[in-house]
Amino acid sequence: NLLSMAHIQSPNARWWPTGSKQATFFVDDLHLPQQDAYDAQPVVELLRHVLEYGKWFDFDQCTERTIQNCSFIAAMPPSRTWVTQSRFRRHCACLHVDNPTPEGLHYVYEALAVSILRTFDSDVQRLAAPLAHATVKILLDLSSVLMPTAQSPHYFLTQHDLGKVFKGIQAHPELCTSVLAVAHLWLFNCHTTFMGRISNEDDSIMCQRIISRAADTVYETMNIRDTALAKASFLCIKQ
Repeated sequence: NLLSMAHIQSPNARWWPTGSKQATFFVDDLHLPQQDAYDAQPVVELLRHVLEYGKWFDFDQCTERTIQNCSFIAAMPPSRTWVTQSRFRRHCACLHVDNPTPEGLHYVYEALAVSILRTFDSDVQRLAAPLAHATVKILLDLSSVLMPTAQSPHYFLTQHDLGKVFKGIQAHPELCTSVLAVAHLWLFNCHTTFMGRISNEDDSIMCQRIISRAADTVYETMNIRDTALAKASFLCIKQ
């Protein structure tokens, strides 16, 4: 909120940080403001007006609100919903950071899983690579079908969600008593991390299918003696 963070320094409606300070406003999710009937984004247009003129007009007070010593930083993911107004884009110095490749994600989170499971027995340690690859597969599959929109901005999945899954395993070492127990804990964390984003039944069913397919690949790599009991237990956790 620009007005609440700024400070009135003089009676002529000039707004700026106190003293010689500079204020920086961070505008997140710049791609999400909805377009009106004229394909304009009023929120973006207000920000453009401030950037161009350094002020806006207050209809309640019938005076101009001048903003000084303030800069703006905005962020958004690469998307087709990028701000289309060229009048706004001309005020921006755009920086683009590429998303990591699937191979890079596998390498990073396999190393993380190895670090988390290094204190357990060798059978559990061998789960590091399958768990990392299955979790990355879940993220990539969900990201391809769950796109953030103005109605569902929380459908934006990043590699930080991968970290939450493995942090959940790291937070409960007392539950990592066997290969099957670690797989159960991993599957539980996948559900709490990814299913918590879902806001309708159709997306929920699709998300469950994607997680179940990944869980099947993990189960195939598990070297368990009592296969029938393990499979029944794993299916129960999946359901």
